[in-house]
Amino acid sequence: MRGQEVSRSFCSLGQNLNRANLRNSDLSGTVAWRLTFWSAQAEGASFSKAVLNGVDFGDANLHNANFAGAILVDADFRGSELEGSDFSSTFLQGANLRARSLKDINLRGALYDNKTAWPSEFDPIKAGANNVSAPAFGPVRSRIPGIVSHSVDSTRRSAPQR
Repeated sequence: MRGQEVSRSFCSLGQNLNRANLRNSDLSGTVAWRLTFWSAQAEGASFSKAVLNGVDFGDANLHNANFAGAILVDADFRGSELEGSDFSSTFLQGANLRARSLKDINLRGALYDNKTAWPSEFDPIKAGANNVSAPAFGPVRSRIPGIVSHSVDSTRRSAPQR
């Protein structure tokens, strides 16, 4: 798959791409559940506008990878290299971004929830991301297409039982 374009045609459930060489590959628009990229070499790869649910990027080299506009639900980046990666306008729900390096990561316009994990010394808001779990963003969360919200809107009341 090295440097190949597999965009918009790649859909996966539970595949293993551990230690794969995906340098400069175009995986834009990928839809995947429980895919593992553990220790993959994906430097410069594009996952833009991908929908990735439960994907494991543990210890992967994602230096300068492009996740712009992607939807990442329960994605795990623990121990991965994310230096210089683009997460602009990405939706991060329950993602674990406790990577080895978040140096020069682009989070402008990214949205994340309270279940998203960051390194203790990292401030995602300073990096340009917005917490959609915050009260001011409550209604926005339910309007994001393809995302199932498990939060309760306290402003709605049930109709009285008759």
